[in-house]
Amino acid sequence: IPNQVADHSYLDSVHAAVCKVEIAEQISYHRSNIKGMEALYLNLHQISNYMFGITGLILISLLTLPYAKIFPIVEIILVSLTALLPAIGATLNAIRAQGDFETVARRSEQTAHRLTGIERALSSEPLHFARLADLTEKASDAMMDDLIEWQLTFRSRPMSLPA
Repeated sequence: IPNQVADHSYLDSVHAAVCKVEIAEQISYHRSNIKGMEALYLNLHQISNYMFGITGLILISLLTLPYAKIFPIVEIILVSLTALLPAIGATLNAIRAQGDFETVARRSEQTAHRLTGIERALSSEPLHFARLADLTEKASDAMMDDLIEWQLTFRSRPMSLPA
């Protein structure tokens, strides 16, 4: 607890610290996190689909190999790719599922929305100690809720090697 009179200059300094530093930086982080997590989710999904699609094309081409004059090494490479590419695709899908990037993006979206509302209220309302304390506590609750949700999500899925 600060040993200071809660006058207008004190309220201004707390308001600036809460609004411009804590809340603004958190909103910026969450907006950036939304974009990053959505991109990661979509890219992993698309790349894994391409791996399976390319495997299908290779299998179709292998069916036509007896009719084509292709070097044996090409056939070996193509057969090897039919084992490798699906393994890569499955691995990327497992990373996508384990990372739960879509849920993390939605959670960041909710937190950014809550914090934006609090920031709006802090910027538009007159500065009173009780209201500043209330909104600061609400911002703290929003950030703590996000952290708790993140911990619950990822502590319930520890990474481990296959048995």
